[in-house]
Amino acid sequence: MIYIVGLGNPESEYFRTRHNAGFMVIDTLMKRHGATRVHHDAGYVMANIAENVIVIKPMSGMSISGDPVMDIYTSKGKPRKILVIHDDVNLPFGALKFREAPHASKHNGVASIQRAIGMNFTRLRVGIGMPQGGSTLSKHVLSTFTLEEWSKMNKILTSAAIKAEEWVGSGVKLNPKPKMSLLKKVQLWTGGKRPDWFK
Repeated sequence: MIYIVGLGNPESEYFRTRHNAGFMVIDTLMKRHGATRVHHDAGYVMANIAENVIVIKPMSGMSISGDPVMDIYTSKGKPRKILVIHDDVNLPFGALKFREAPHASKHNGVASIQRAIGMNFTRLRVGIGMPQGGSTLSKHVLSTFTLEEWSKMNKILTSAAIKAEEWVGSGVKLNPKPKMSLLKKVQLWTGGKRPDWFK
């Protein structure tokens, strides 16, 4: 079994904040692979993107992300390998970088997972840049992306998802990308609206 864990905060006011970059990558993977067996629990959302590949969003809050990961370890078993995806202020906005070697982290979510299961996992860091204009670190990570940044996020999230897919390995067959329905295509053409003529 392979686990891919994306970090973020579950409350709606944080959906588009920098600190939720990990959640966004998981959402992208789920869309790309038509996630199956989606399971909603009080502590996490979990889904399969392949027979033996599970994507996970801890819903406990960033600073205690390790608790639901440990719960999954207990119920599903220890995975063959695990990838944790998270935001990183030490990388420029949009940069993507793996960290393979065990390394203590100051990121609250990563540190929580390290306390729960140890440090033997890979991290995919999504750059959000350092605070600007005198902003504090906490305000920066919990702020929403600027309009200019958000216009680039789809490309960044797709690139991060592809890196995660490559990390899984060529020997694992991921679910195929679901075909877009005719209604979805029409909605894209009409700005998300369902036309009166569409039956």
